[in-house]
Amino acid sequence: MKRVNLLNMKHCLGAWIYDTHHPRIHQLSHRVAEITGLHTEYKTSLSHSEPFQVVNYGMGGQYEPHHDYYADISMLAHVPDFIKNTGDRLSTFLFYLNDVEAGGATVFPYAKVHVPAVKGAAAFWFNVKRSGENDVRTLHAGCPVVLGQK
Repeated sequence: MKRVNLLNMKHCLGAWIYDTHHPRIHQLSHRVAEITGLHTEYKTSLSHSEPFQVVNYGMGGQYEPHHDYYADISMLAHVPDFIKNTGDRLSTFLFYLNDVEAGGATVFPYAKVHVPAVKGAAAFWFNVKRSGENDVRTLHAGCPVVLGQK
């Protein structure tokens, strides 16, 4: 198994997992492609997608409000090198790997959407409008986990 890059995010721990790490991850990537119609295979150069980002939130863990698109080119200075050649994040596919007893929902305040963390569920959204303009309504956050882990 290849080494996974670890990231420290304000209130959670995360890792990047490539679809070449394991046949199940490759199968999951293929399934996302079937559902969305988008290319999901990660390549080291000019890729249409990124490796999977897996994030673990323990009790009190949360993810601050953010957009998944890059508002301007300067934001690329803060991403890992292997992400810099993938382009902007056209869309996001979010999987929930376990149930959370209390808290941990993903919220979209501008869109007034609340997605509870339920094992096996997923959420998908486009970060960029058809016009190519960033969609500010995609601002989202991972609410604090009150009981359990996400």
